[in-house]
Amino acid sequence: MTLELLAAGPVLVLLALILPPRAAMVLGLLLIMASSTSLPILEPVNIGVRILAIGVIVTLAARTPLGANARSRDDRSTVPWIVAFVFAIGLMLSFISIAHNETGIVPAVLGVMSALVFAFAPLRVLTPRQVIHTVRDALLIVLLASLVLAAVAPEIAFRGGRFQGLSGNANLLGFYVLLYLGLVLATSTKVQSLVMPVSLSGLVLILSGSRASAVAVVALFLASALLRVGATRRLLPFLMVGALGAMLLAQDLLTSDTGLLRVNNTRSESWNQAKGALQLDPLRGVGLEGLKVQVASSPLRALAAGGLIGGGLLLFGLFCLLVAARRNSTLKALTFAAVLHSFAEGWLVSLTGPMVLLFVTSLSALAVLPLSLEDELGTRTGGPPADSGGATGDKLRGGQMRTRGSRRLGSSEVSKMLPTADAN
Repeated sequence: MTLELLAAGPVLVLLALILPPRAAMVLGLLLIMASSTSLPILEPVNIGVRILAIGVIVTLAARTPLGANARSRDDRSTVPWIVAFVFAIGLMLSFISIAHNETGIVPAVLGVMSALVFAFAPLRVLTPRQVIHTVRDALLIVLLASLVLAAVAPEIAFRGGRFQGLSGNANLLGFYVLLYLGLVLATSTKVQSLVMPVSLSGLVLILSGSRASAVAVVALFLASALLRVGATRRLLPFLMVGALGAMLLAQDLLTSDTGLLRVNNTRSESWNQAKGALQLDPLRGVGLEGLKVQVASSPLRALAAGGLIGGGLLLFGLFCLLVAARRNSTLKALTFAAVLHSFAEGWLVSLTGPMVLLFVTSLSALAVLPLSLEDELGTRTGGPPADSGGATGDKLRGGQMRTRGSRRLGSSEVSKMLPTADAN
């Protein structure tokens, strides 16, 4: 299988060069998700597939970059916090490796590089809006393909009575649902367009039995509704219809031993492991290799493996996430839900896993999206993005616009803020 991967490398690089940018990015995202999969043919070579995915994204970034006017403006207040988050996690992993003589410092460095590549490389050739749509579409492909796999090969799609589809486990599939719904909220201009995504996601989530993801999804919609009070009344009926439809389709799984409403506590060992590790060494923990069980919580795993120092670095990383998310309501809601999810899953203590890489890709695009004036207006009005032209920019150039500070700008001021045809 190693020979096949070596042969696939040049082919994938060539595809990343000749395919349209969005298609090339979808290829890279599907590869990173394939690096943690239930398919027997790919399980033994997940690291190799991950390397190929990073190579595709790097190759994509090497293509002709966007013009200056197609990029978001003044992102200096957001990007440093995303970088700080990545470095905080990398520093935590490096500290754990050095403190306990483990072999994880090289993976930690490579993880920082991988996360930064996925966070910022696509934005060199795609607009933030295009990146968001591309990640959303790649996640949709995996969710639909997982349901197809359940129909044709249920022995692969289900493990231990829980639906994992194409992903490596049911909880990972649940996280895909959470991220997909967050991006759907970011790209939907009409409330009616949420019915099918919510119904599909509800079905997959219930089949997976991922309680952490279910709680995070509820938190996502509640936070989004509270941050968009004006849309709450219109939003709730469609969400209820979608959720009810998904529940009716999978109602027999709700009360099973592996279903979403099962009452068994699978996180008790995580608490016990973290408590025992802190008692042994409060400052340094016991190291990742010293954990007797897999701690299913990012903060608890950081505390158990790295003690108070490792836990402190992780908390600083979470703080950086929340600061980076302050730019728009959708990003605030998604980041809040993801942070909440990380308290029940250990995905943040790894910079090379699909969860972190997909999340930072979405985070960076959403974080810089509202800093582009014309993109923000396109989102609010449901009109076309600025890089695709359309009537939005023409109307602005000929008229007036009110800013957030309620000051009305004249046509001459608006024209200076928008790109001209000669600038491209």
